[in-house]
Amino acid sequence: MKRKSNEIPSDRGGASSRGTGTGVPEERIGKPSGGSRPEVPERFGFMGSAKEIFFFLLRLLAASIILTLIFRWVGRYYTWLIAHGAGPLLSLFGYEIVIERAYKIIEDISLNPVVFLSLVIAVTRVRIAVRLKAAAWGIVILTVLNMVTVFLIFLSAYKGNDRLWTGTEFLNLTINFFLPILLWFLLMPLRTIVPFGNKN
Repeated sequence: MKRKSNEIPSDRGGASSRGTGTGVPEERIGKPSGGSRPEVPERFGFMGSAKEIFFFLLRLLAASIILTLIFRWVGRYYTWLIAHGAGPLLSLFGYEIVIERAYKIIEDISLNPVVFLSLVIAVTRVRIAVRLKAAAWGIVILTVLNMVTVFLIFLSAYKGNDRLWTGTEFLNLTINFFLPILLWFLLMPLRTIVPFGNKN
């Protein structure tokens, strides 16, 4: 029997090609020839593009400047909180905190929240709720450790303990420089800490 002109012959595998108008079976349209989608290699990682790193550093610098200026006005309240938080700890050992001296010490260690918050703000590809939660936990942790540092400084001075003083200096350096960055890694989603991750 003569084949009708509007019929499209099936492919070699016997699959129907009707309804597509292309001669390609319906079930194969949109699929790569290998039967699976080709894998796209990760473009980003911790190396990232220079452009995105540059803008991340710009945001970090801007946030640091703004937060430092804000801290000039609200910093005295934070200093008061640290000093009066360290006082009860020191009283457990029978000593009193000297507020004027405590204020001077706190001025040297109390900027670590600014560093941490600047890092959190600079990462824009994370949901605001996630950043707020990380910021809250980070500030609480840094505040408690600042209180402990002031307490240990006074305790080592009262007792004249050189070993305690050395350990306190190490703790002071750690919470000022290393800890804000460590908390940034621990409290923010690891994939999105760098400024070029997928939005979380």
